[in-house]
Amino acid sequence: MLDGMNDVCAPTYGQVTGKRLRVRPLARGEDDILQDVFDGMSVWSRYQRYHTAMPRLTPANRAALSAVDGRRRVALVAERIGPTGWVAEGLGHLVATGTGRAELAVEVIDAAQGRGVGKTLLRHLTTVAEALGYDVVEAAVLTSNTTMLGLLHRLFPDARTTVEGETVAVEVRIG
Repeated sequence: MLDGMNDVCAPTYGQVTGKRLRVRPLARGEDDILQDVFDGMSVWSRYQRYHTAMPRLTPANRAALSAVDGRRRVALVAERIGPTGWVAEGLGHLVATGTGRAELAVEVIDAAQGRGVGKTLLRHLTTVAEALGYDVVEAAVLTSNTTMLGLLHRLFPDARTTVEGETVAVEVRIG
């Protein structure tokens, strides 16, 4: 099924602060990329992404994040060319939550935040979700994550939001 995912999201390129950024499906077994992105995030960034203190990426976390099938569980990696090859700057995940619905999440290394990586991943995730037949994408964002909330509202001005304690549920109709 992952091969079909490559058809939906063939590696694409976009301009981000004048340097090339590649977005491609994360393949099974690319645990090193998961770890690299996690290690590139501060404690605060990890908290904003995972909604809990995450001092390390456990084997169970790694297994869950890398369990991709190209349909119900999709992961995209954003990479920029570096001196020794492609370097991961962010990850995006799309996980089916019900009929026609999927949840999306994005994480970006601190050194690349504010350079369009998250926006690029969100756009690609939405395109992939639509191509896979999802009608609605949703995200759970901490109220303290004003950067992500602002980005989601800029990209999806018609998004429906609901505050649930310290979390904002963001729902976007894409189909």
